[in-house]
Amino acid sequence: MSSPTSRQTAAGQRRQQAKAQLAKLSAFWDEKRIGHMTYGDSVSGPGQQAASSSTPWALPAAASNQGRAKVALLKENAEREQRRKKEQERFEQAERQRRKRTYMTRDLTQVLNELMADWATTAEGRRAAAHRATLPLEIYASHELLWPDTAEIAGTAGQEGLSLPGAGLVLGGGGGGGDDRGKNANLGIWKQLVINGVNEATGHYSVVWKDSGAAATLHPIYVALGGGLENRFHVLQRITDALVRRRDAEVLMRYDLFIEHMPISPSVVASLGQQQASRILTLALIRSAAKVDADAITEQLEQVQHEYEKTMNKLIFDVNMQNADNIDTFRLVALPPRPPRGPIPLLGVVETPPHDFKLARAEFCMHSFQVSREALLAAIEVRAHCVEVEKTALFVTTHTRPLSCVEYTACQHDALMAAVRLLKEEWPTNTARAVRAILADADPEDYNIDEIYLRHYNRESNPLRRLLARANLVMTDTLCGVEHNAVGLYEAYVLRCCSWDVRIEGTSKVTCVFNGRDVTPQPLFMTAVIASPVKRVMNGDAVQESERRICEWLADKDNEGQECPIEKRYVMERLFWSRPALVGSVPLDDEVVAASKQRSSDAVKRSCEPLMQYLKAFEKHHEFLNLDVAEYVGGLKHASVTSKDEGDGDDDDDDDDEAPVRVELSALRGVLDRHRSAIAQVEGEIPADAVACGLFQVDASAIRSSLIAKHKDILRRVLESHAEHTVMLSSYINQRFGKIEKRLQVQPANIEETCALEESIEQVEVTLSALSDGIQDVVKYCEVLEDFWFMSDSDEHIRGRWTAVGWPVQIVQARRDAEAVCTSMRERYLVEMVGEQERFASTLAAIETEVSAFADLYDLANVQDIAAQVRAVEEELNQAEQDAARFNAREGLFERDITEYDMLWEAKKNLEPYANLWKTAQDWMTMFKAWTTVSFTKLDAEDIESKTESMYSAISKALKYFERAEMGNQKEIAAQIKQKIAEFKPNNPTIIALRNPGMRERHWEDISAQLGFSVVPNEEFTLKNVLSLNLTEYLPIIEKVSESAAKEYQIEVALRKMQEEWETIELEILPYRETGTYLLRGIDEISALLDEHVTMTQAMQFSAFKGPFEERIDAWNAKLYMVSEVLEAWLAVQRNWLYLQPIFESPDINKQLPAEGKKFASVDKAWRSSLSAAKQNPQAISFCDSEKLLERFREGAALLDQVQKGLSDYLETKRGAFARFYFLSNEELLSILSESKDVKAVQPHLKKCFENIDKVRFEANLEISALISPEGEQIALTKPVDPNGKNVEHWMLELEAAMRESCRDVMEAAVLDYPQTPRIEWMQKHVAMCVLNGSQMHWTLETEDLFDHYGEEGPSRALKRQISQLDDMVILVRSDLPKSTRTTVGALTVIDVHARDVMQKLVDQGVASAAEFLWTSQMRYYWQESHLWAEMVAARMRYGYEYLGNTFRLVITPLTDKCYLTLMGALQMTLGGAPAGPAGTGKTETTKDLGKALAQNVIVFNC
Repeated sequence: MSSPTSRQTAAGQRRQQAKAQLAKLSAFWDEKRIGHMTYGDSVSGPGQQAASSSTPWALPAAASNQGRAKVALLKENAEREQRRKKEQERFEQAERQRRKRTYMTRDLTQVLNELMADWATTAEGRRAAAHRATLPLEIYASHELLWPDTAEIAGTAGQEGLSLPGAGLVLGGGGGGGDDRGKNANLGIWKQLVINGVNEATGHYSVVWKDSGAAATLHPIYVALGGGLENRFHVLQRITDALVRRRDAEVLMRYDLFIEHMPISPSVVASLGQQQASRILTLALIRSAAKVDADAITEQLEQVQHEYEKTMNKLIFDVNMQNADNIDTFRLVALPPRPPRGPIPLLGVVETPPHDFKLARAEFCMHSFQVSREALLAAIEVRAHCVEVEKTALFVTTHTRPLSCVEYTACQHDALMAAVRLLKEEWPTNTARAVRAILADADPEDYNIDEIYLRHYNRESNPLRRLLARANLVMTDTLCGVEHNAVGLYEAYVLRCCSWDVRIEGTSKVTCVFNGRDVTPQPLFMTAVIASPVKRVMNGDAVQESERRICEWLADKDNEGQECPIEKRYVMERLFWSRPALVGSVPLDDEVVAASKQRSSDAVKRSCEPLMQYLKAFEKHHEFLNLDVAEYVGGLKHASVTSKDEGDGDDDDDDDDEAPVRVELSALRGVLDRHRSAIAQVEGEIPADAVACGLFQVDASAIRSSLIAKHKDILRRVLESHAEHTVMLSSYINQRFGKIEKRLQVQPANIEETCALEESIEQVEVTLSALSDGIQDVVKYCEVLEDFWFMSDSDEHIRGRWTAVGWPVQIVQARRDAEAVCTSMRERYLVEMVGEQERFASTLAAIETEVSAFADLYDLANVQDIAAQVRAVEEELNQAEQDAARFNAREGLFERDITEYDMLWEAKKNLEPYANLWKTAQDWMTMFKAWTTVSFTKLDAEDIESKTESMYSAISKALKYFERAEMGNQKEIAAQIKQKIAEFKPNNPTIIALRNPGMRERHWEDISAQLGFSVVPNEEFTLKNVLSLNLTEYLPIIEKVSESAAKEYQIEVALRKMQEEWETIELEILPYRETGTYLLRGIDEISALLDEHVTMTQAMQFSAFKGPFEERIDAWNAKLYMVSEVLEAWLAVQRNWLYLQPIFESPDINKQLPAEGKKFASVDKAWRSSLSAAKQNPQAISFCDSEKLLERFREGAALLDQVQKGLSDYLETKRGAFARFYFLSNEELLSILSESKDVKAVQPHLKKCFENIDKVRFEANLEISALISPEGEQIALTKPVDPNGKNVEHWMLELEAAMRESCRDVMEAAVLDYPQTPRIEWMQKHVAMCVLNGSQMHWTLETEDLFDHYGEEGPSRALKRQISQLDDMVILVRSDLPKSTRTTVGALTVIDVHARDVMQKLVDQGVASAAEFLWTSQMRYYWQESHLWAEMVAARMRYGYEYLGNTFRLVITPLTDKCYLTLMGALQMTLGGAPAGPAGTGKTETTKDLGKALAQNVIVFNC
């Protein structure tokens, strides 16, 4: 079916052809005879030739110089002929114009009727007149012959007052055109009419007949335009063409109708034979690589059979119709005559401008390659190779089991890579080889396949370039065909996989219907319903990933196809091509590919819908899956725990505490029963096996296990929590009972303890009642644990239960014993208390007498004695107060009346005023004497003030009491003391101001100057002098000066403290190894103190009271800054010196870096002298305060930076020479370079440069002859390495090359020796790496040989051989083997066990070919091109020959194989691989083991 665009293009072409034909008819219209003109007449002009040359065409030889001369002569003749033809055309044009003017004078209808009458006399006219028409004429109108511009006619006829004259054809004698259906009328007559307009919707004319005035609507075929707008012959051709086409169409339809309904007689018409059908089917499918549906093939064969029978009936019908006896019978089927076959055109059937055929032929032969037999054979050969390539399949369109996305990708990738390898390597190479073989016999002048100059090849006239260009186009077309075919097959595969009608009835009930049948599908993808870490049920990304993987190959294959190299690069081997040219392929935006991708994508999306519907069945589990078990269990409300502070368990006053836990057993059982029922429900609803769901196979076992495990986890956690609650409650009960028993067993030492024991006995009954309920709770808690089969490693809850049950009996017995003790102890303690109370009453009477005696004491001279008596009586009253309280408490315990000791409180009250009087008097007299006699500089002003205030308060209280009691003597003494204290109190502020610790001589001088008299404190200056000078009057002046002194004192103290701290700080200068110099250590504390003091000093500089110390502060700040700068520069030099000192100790380094060595020596000399001086004077503040030292350190740091830069540049040159040095640190590399004279000193570093070389064997002449591994295994070098007189990087390069060459040689020897030596002997004969990889190579060879000879039976034979080899190894390892051999055999056992597992898998899955993925995905080894190669799917790596020593190999698991497969693919494409997973899962070890498998050096970086 053609597209709208193609139909529009065809319509446009027809319109252009119609215009051209109309122009041609208009040009020759006057060539016809007026009245009796016939078609085909022409006007002959002078010089017109009637005949043309017909020189036969022949295949010429290659163009030569003589041929080129002939071409020039032919061109000249052709130009002469063109000039002659132009003169004749001018003559004919003039004659046509003359005839046109004559013809225009005649009436339009008359001319048309004459022309119609003339045509009716022809054979075609007679047949058309005799034909009985059944179809309207207008449907056969040729659009090319109609007037094209109806819009112009509509505009002309639609002008106001303007009508367009013309003629209309009336058929069948009616009044207008188009009324002849079903009538056997004549050809009609033309009548005059006027055109008034055109219907834009239908294109019909609105006309009015002139003879009748009737209006009508006519199809354009029945209308001829007057006024010279339309050529008469064009009108005639339009009518006659429609009449003939209508008659011929009706006859042919009748003819086909007769043939279609002819009966089929087996006796007359033979059916299509089986042999013919098979041949047709073979030819139809021979070029198709796709698998065609059997139903479609059957339907097509039925169509072929029908067409065959119809063709046979047509032959029979034609034979009978041509029989003269059947003319009347077949008169209704008078077929139109076949158009006469014209002469075979000489130059083709396409209209071309006049030209010279000979000249054109000669030019064609000169520029075309098709005149050469070899070139044609080469083109045929290219096409033959393309036909072979057309069968290539780009994608895998079958599967035997559901695949994961990774497996699907790998499968498709392998198929695509195999096809790409064919298209990119084999196809162009084989084609080029065939073309070169054919063109080798061609004329080298035209087909020089060994051309070396590109400019010669690119000549316009070079036929070889055109031949190869055509080959490229053919290959491009073939490649596009292959891709379109592959896309179609892949689409059909996807649509077939997605054609299932899936019905979801539940998680365990899924029905898949195909073509109305309920069958079990073979899904393409396998996916699983899982519980992911994030809050969702299924990894929906897996579904999207499956959809993406299905569609992505349609895009990836285009990129691969565009890389197919162009053919000319292989044919023209000796030419240099500046950039690779590629064969074009299907573009990414190709309509076919895009449509196929869209259909595949839509089908996959539809197939995902049932899967998502299936997943909805798991939505009810979303909430539970997203449930945090710990949070859920912690939020259960069946148990309430009472928090208790630590240590409360040891108190004796917690008898009334509540139980630590309360459990609602009904709620607990409800939770446990709910989750136990949920487990059974999940096991019944969610299937344990995978379920086919159309395109996908869904495995819900993971979510099933997850749900069950989560419910069981909840059960376990709840039961564990309940067990803890049980233990908590039983421990609480046992603890309570233990405390009760302990209290009942106490032996009382006094009446208080006896009463406490009696209280404990009384509480036992209540406590037993309360704790008995707790015991029952413990029993019930344990029953719940037993009902739900709770198992625990600890039996604490069981032991706690039975201990609690036994406590009541023990407590009853302990109570009986305690009651007996209390009865005996109470009687004894009562008698003792009564005697003590009688003695206490006598003591109180004596104290009362002593207090009353103080009223008679009033002599101030005896103040010392009286004060001592007062203090003694106070102590007796305090002791009596304590005894009275004890007696009252015991009376309460014995249930006796409480005795009131009023005499005690009365005596205490009476003593208080005497105590205030005499104690204050004594204190004042003593202290005042001391204050006024001691030096003023030793007084504590704050102590004087506080004591003065307290004495004044006490004496005031005593004075008030004595005034009320009218005790004149005591009153007089109190008044006297109070007056003295009151007179002294105003001097306290003055004393405080003058005794400020910041007061200095300058301050005293300032006070003296302001007071006008000298106030200078010295040893003789006392408080008496201060009082005599009456300084209180000048208190404001004194306080102002004192405040300033206090601020200055703070600065002075802080500054002095900092200086004192630095006096004790010394630098820690310690010897450094055996260098004879020292290092600075322990700088952290100094740096912290330095920062702190710098901050404090800067704060002092901004203080308003810094005046007296400003110079000291500035000097101290400068000193600290210098120390800071020196220490910073010191540490910078020390860091670089420590790094460079061991390097430049080596004479070799100094020799190779002389400039840097001199600079370092200069710094080293200054360093040693500076550190020696520091050792002699380690005080930090004095040694580091040196400008000269700072400059020395700064110059040293600059020189060391230059040395380090030069050293780095030097090391970079060494690393550039030997790349493995990049994996050594600077220190390690310098250690090697510093011992360059002693080549043996390099041995400790070999392990860091090579995979497993521990050391090498040096001969007497220091040549290296063998490699030695850490295990002691040796491998002799094929060619010894001589390090003498060479730089270390150079002979290390030679050692690396010798290692690889030697490992290759021993590997080849081991491989060749394997078939000749028994395997047990062979594995003990060769080095370990050759045994491991050589064995794998022969395992690969033997397995593929069995595949070739036995097919599917091959793996089973290989498995038997593998098991036999393992049995032999078991016997070997049981014998007495050397350690190295046992290690080798152990590593080989690991590999052989994996090989056995691989063979078992091949047998289980019925692998029958070495090309199947399960085999190609294994690590395989081949000995090819004198080297060992490792292959895995499409990845191919040459063995690295890194010496591996004799080490163990990693156990190979399926995950190891997957890592190998991924990393090998990455290495093949020069990409990186990144195994991901939790720590400790073997990512690094797997990568290292792959390095061993490929004999590559593996460097592990800990980032």
